[in-house]
Formats: sequence, structure tokens, C-alpha cells
Amino acid sequence: SHLMSSPLLSQGDSLRRDHKFVTASYGMGVNYVSPNDVADAAVVVLLDQQPYRNKVYNLTGPAPIKDSEVVKLLTKHYGTEIKHVQLGYHEYRKDVKSRGIPEWMARDAAAMERMKATGIDEHKESYTKDLERIIGKPAESFEAYLTHRSCMRPGRQFP
Repeated sequence: SHLMSSPLLSQGDSLRRDHKFVTASYGMGVNYVSPNDVADAAVVVLLDQQPYRNKVYNLTGPAPIKDSEVVKLLTKHYGTEIKHVQLGYHEYRKDVKSRGIPEWMARDAAAMERMKATGIDEHKESYTKDLERIIGKPAESFEAYLTHRSCMRPGRQFP
């Protein structure tokens, strides 16, 4: 699973300044999970630990979503056209490094894109109802996540 907030945080400056969203997922669907849902699950488990002790949960989003669809949602939500720039792995890594972030972070960001590009998140068996069982509601969609501005990074309007 990939947090829905990750692309907004890692590409926030590029989204604000250049209105572009850069990926190397090769058009594959991605298992984005809402950090709000993960936080809710953590609170539930911390408040009543016994039922969750010695168990492993796979917290997933509701379904795979392609980065091209994420771009459409970002365009709609922020009211400005966001361009989807699709790169290969090595070009993506160079692009991330050019943003001035540390080498280890560029390497990790590129590794996440490589993982997305494998298509593993396209498999139905990659998704569980674990999150819903813990928090008592369906997993939040990417579109719903974007509407919860109070849960987003404070002090920023876009994104």
C-alpha cells in the first residue's frame, strides 16, 4: 500500500509551481490507502489492544487507481490543470534528484515507483477488508481523501 498523502508531500512544490505530477508507474493501478484510515485504525487498536494482539493486518485502499486518474482528481479538486508526466525508472530518479532532495530519498521514491510499475496492486487478492473490519467503515477513496482538508498538512492551500 502507498499512502495517498505521499505524492502530495513528495511532489507538493512541483504541483504548486509547475502543475505537474511525475510518475514512473507505467500506467499500472496503485493501492493508495488513506492516512486518515491508517490513523483511525491505529487509534482503535491502541484503545482496545486485546482483539488485535498477535495478528497481522494488511491495510489497503478500496481498489487500484491509476496515476492518470489521480491526476484527474487533483485537477478537479484544486481547480487547475495538472499535467501527468510519465517517465521511466531512471528518468524518474533523475527528476526526483533534480528537486534537491537527498540521494537516499530519491532512491526510495524511485523504488516506490518501480514497485507500482510491477502491477502487483492490480491483483484482486492484494486487497483486504482488514481496514474496514478495524475501523467499521469502508476504506476512503482518493477522491474522498482530497475533500478532507482538515486532515491535510496545515498551512498549505495547494496541495
